[in-house]
Amino acid sequence: KINTITDILFPPEAPPTSDPSSGPLPTQTVWDLVTSKPAEFATFISAAESVGYDDVLKSSSAVTLFAPNEVAFSNLLPPALLVKYFETDKWTDEYVWELLSCHDIEGAVILSTDLADGAEFATCRDIFDAEFVFTSPPPQIAKMTMPVPANVVQTDMEASNGIVHVVDQVMTASFLRFNFPEAADFLGQFSILLELIEITDLLDFVEADGPFTIYAPTDEVFMGYGEQFVNGLKEDLGGTRDILLNHVVPDLIVPCCMGELTEFSSASGSSLVLDNFNEDVDVYTVNGIGTLPGLTDILVSNAKVNVISDLLFPTQ
Repeated sequence: KINTITDILFPPEAPPTSDPSSGPLPTQTVWDLVTSKPAEFATFISAAESVGYDDVLKSSSAVTLFAPNEVAFSNLLPPALLVKYFETDKWTDEYVWELLSCHDIEGAVILSTDLADGAEFATCRDIFDAEFVFTSPPPQIAKMTMPVPANVVQTDMEASNGIVHVVDQVMTASFLRFNFPEAADFLGQFSILLELIEITDLLDFVEADGPFTIYAPTDEVFMGYGEQFVNGLKEDLGGTRDILLNHVVPDLIVPCCMGELTEFSSASGSSLVLDNFNEDVDVYTVNGIGTLPGLTDILVSNAKVNVISDLLFPTQ
């Protein structure tokens, strides 16, 4: 019997023959490798377990981890911040999680030989300074917001689901470097807000240790009301102070990703109702006013910043 077909039937490829000289494939996960050296990675292990970050390093199918050793954490600048953010009842676990996630690249296994001098790569979300830069020799990782580059002191520890390189500096997210006024000034969209904060004597409040959550209107929002309105805010300092305080939830980092209607009291005493959560683009509404995609849940050293599309006036 003859059957006509539409393509050529090639024989199946023979399975690759393992090279005995290469040794057995690794069976430990990235997390197993880290926890096999508890003295070297004690702080990293404790932090990861406290927020569930260890699950990422156990379950990811491909991950590159730049593991900060104990020397790295002893070099953290300023060191008190690490202790501060471990108070997760005040700061939520978002700060520790973001700090840790700055050390991994999910979805890729990057060997030391893949890191050419000048190569740039991103790990955690960071709107202030997204890219780390690898330089060699000697092998180092640098970033604008890292006062000291990280030396890569050990490379290519192979795991079943990735690779581990050891670094002697914490690869810091920018939130460790900027408080709210510094971050707002750096972003360049909040000159009117910062001016109003200063003339209403609220600068000490937003420079303090925190925590607080601020819903920050941009210059475009203020100018949308017209120049006369903005000038009026500069003249009525008492009323303006109340308006600004209505954009702040004091003594609290409002958790991200709540997914349901939630109500908080602002620093002016008015109610702020959070609703309409959209996890796909990480936005929600505050009293019906939307937060902006890509500018929601920004962590800075003393607060969480959510950029909003209108002003939140106090209720009468």
